[in-house]
Amino acid sequence: MSEYDDFDFEDYGKRPPDPKEISAKAILEDFFDRSRERVFFSRQVEVQHEDQFFHWITNRAIRDLIDDGTIRGETRALKNVGTIHLLWHRNYRFYKRSAKRLVELVEAYADPNIGGALGLHGETRDGELGRGELGRCSKYPNYPPLLPYWHCEFS
Repeated sequence: MSEYDDFDFEDYGKRPPDPKEISAKAILEDFFDRSRERVFFSRQVEVQHEDQFFHWITNRAIRDLIDDGTIRGETRALKNVGTIHLLWHRNYRFYKRSAKRLVELVEAYADPNIGGALGLHGETRDGELGRGELGRCSKYPNYPPLLPYWHCEFS
């Protein structure tokens, strides 16, 4: 007999449903009903609904919808690194072509050359900031943040 035998952990059962998760599930169900012939990836759906729910709540709702059979999902490996979780409505029979196009698009933007080019562009913009080529756009010094020069007046 161990010293922990007097604790009965099986009485706790599953956690009670989160009210936000229930509303997220209803909203996502409506979202997929309106987009019956489209394929999405899970992060895309999380970002599209982040103004209403935290991403982990949206992700739980997606998993519940997959378990219920409302939507279907598939995980594919990306060319460089990582995986992508694809989602579509259960009545979308010919999803494979759309899924292939979506994966190709994500792989194109996830290419290391794209990330490197964005980094170099960001460094050149940082250089403009150091030379004073970006101006403030408000009489309030901290709001809004620095914007490109074509939106601002120079001091």
